[in-house]
Amino acid sequence: MYLDRADLFAREEAPRIAAMLVVRHGYAVFERYYGDFGPQSHFSVASVTKSVLSALVGIALRDGLLREIDQPIENFFPGHRASGLTLRHLLTLTAGWPYHDFNHRPDSVGDMLAEPLAAKPGERFQYGETPPHLVSAILTKLTGGSASAYAVRELFQPLGMWRDASRWREIPGTLNHSGEWPADGLPWKCDANGISTGGHGLHLTAQDMARFGLLYASGGWWQDRHLLPAAYVAESTRPQSRGGSPMWMPYGWLWWVPGWHRGHAMLAAGFGGQALYVNSDLDLVIVLASKPAPDGATDDWAVLNRYLVAAVRDW
Repeated sequence: MYLDRADLFAREEAPRIAAMLVVRHGYAVFERYYGDFGPQSHFSVASVTKSVLSALVGIALRDGLLREIDQPIENFFPGHRASGLTLRHLLTLTAGWPYHDFNHRPDSVGDMLAEPLAAKPGERFQYGETPPHLVSAILTKLTGGSASAYAVRELFQPLGMWRDASRWREIPGTLNHSGEWPADGLPWKCDANGISTGGHGLHLTAQDMARFGLLYASGGWWQDRHLLPAAYVAESTRPQSRGGSPMWMPYGWLWWVPGWHRGHAMLAAGFGGQALYVNSDLDLVIVLASKPAPDGATDDWAVLNRYLVAAVRDW
């Protein structure tokens, strides 16, 4: 009943919705596309990118490329002021910078690190693009390639994601935004120095997002392979701060934590109505993709909370 209402809501009241996908106990129980969009459409998932980046940090810890979350970042950026910042400050968005987006500047990392802090590290949550982009820059230094390349090798290929990425620009319904694209043509924007944008810029299909969500629903397992340490999945998706704007809920390590939902819930949310909701206790994954709003219209989360989450019968 609730899923039928969700479908009706998308058709009659929310024309921006492009795709909805619900997975329960590993099976797709509801999958709908609207307008010209379909299973092969790559959506600009905006800040859902941040949560994918969080997974790459967990993989880097698994591989021994990173020692710990409290590792100072100064060694990664010699010659730049690091202000006592650690990786934890970047992941929790408590580094202390005001909101800025330097991704289109010629020296994005240098300009970010030169920006004066508005608060002491760890003192205040501030949503923004600077910390996750520095995380992406750190991954570039550790792996010798972009975060995108690391994701393909260690995350996307094992999960079966980006299977159509080689021809993504020709797929009908693709949503791409202006900006720098890597030389390999894969659908993850980069800055002028080839660093994958950390806070946004990733493009995924609805099924790609569902696969990524299933990884977290299972505590880091995919089939018979442990891709992410279970302890990292649990710690990264529990409240690390009270959070704040724009979602007004607690925040983990580049994941929102909707504390009012029953069980262990987590949310990757992107501007324009892009969402990946995961509840590991309910073995539930929900994907919501929307068309961009040129007029800057606010995100409409009603379909997620009112219909899709509510469709779980044993709620």
